[in-house]
Amino acid sequence: MKRIITSICLLFAMHQVQAQTIPAAFDLSTGNYTLTEWADTNAAGTYPANMMFHTDTAIEAPVFNALNNWTCPYNITSRARINGENSGGISFTNTGNPQNDLCSPGGGGTTTIKKFLGAAVVALNTANRENIQVTWSGSMLSNFTYGAGANAQTRFYQIQLQYAIGTNGQFTDVIGSVFDCNSDTITYKPSGTTEIIPTATLPASCNNEPLVLVRWLYRKSNTGSNQRPKLAFDDINISSSIFTGLKSTSEFNKSLTIFPNPSSDKIITSNKIITGTVMNTIGSIVLNFNSTIKIDLSNQPSGIYFVRTNKGEVEKIILK
Repeated sequence: MKRIITSICLLFAMHQVQAQTIPAAFDLSTGNYTLTEWADTNAAGTYPANMMFHTDTAIEAPVFNALNNWTCPYNITSRARINGENSGGISFTNTGNPQNDLCSPGGGGTTTIKKFLGAAVVALNTANRENIQVTWSGSMLSNFTYGAGANAQTRFYQIQLQYAIGTNGQFTDVIGSVFDCNSDTITYKPSGTTEIIPTATLPASCNNEPLVLVRWLYRKSNTGSNQRPKLAFDDINISSSIFTGLKSTSEFNKSLTIFPNPSSDKIITSNKIITGTVMNTIGSIVLNFNSTIKIDLSNQPSGIYFVRTNKGEVEKIILK
């Protein structure tokens, strides 16, 4: 059985020696993770709950290396920057100049540690949870016209949802969960365009894990040039359901049946000898049983439970 971690704060190196951190993991068994706003007045070095902003020392690298945390204010108007958009969420803007060490609004100061954007990472504890679903919205905040002006504007960016398992897992795109600044190869979306991204279900490999990372990666998506668009993400909702480990009945010589179901006396019987556990709706084990066909749950309150065998079979039961 996997070790359950309810709240963790981990420091780790993803590629080389670096100064980025992973936030405390949000325990999905306590409910949904949500983010609906981030003010531009939030202090430098603070972050939304269970979220961290990461930067790279290179711009538009083929692979984003999360090398440092964003430690600047959220109201900067020049250089690469992360801005609080208040009820509009959080925005990213890359420029040819990295954010400077002093986080100066005017762009002054050295750039010993270059900060190009960028990604927002949320840490999740999915122990005893499955069906991890992510919903969010993306916005285009730049007023660009493709190919207009002396320096033709042709550079496209996007915000892509990704996931990784554990501290050493590789980030992988969640297919279809992306916001693009463009509607086709020669058209930018109008400034202010906001789209609700279709709900994405993370792969089953993300179920029942002590640490799953999801991140919103801001990246170049074509070979164009000139200015980089300002894009925002907002209205995050991450939901889940109790982990059952349910397998197809075709995997077993004889499917599991529990009766009576519902049970009034709270004593249930299996159609075969089984070993396993009984869990409540939040994933807590209320009873372990071994090599039996009869299970006594008379000391449990009425409600919904799950009988799970050591072979992975699961049966939902109701105690009256």
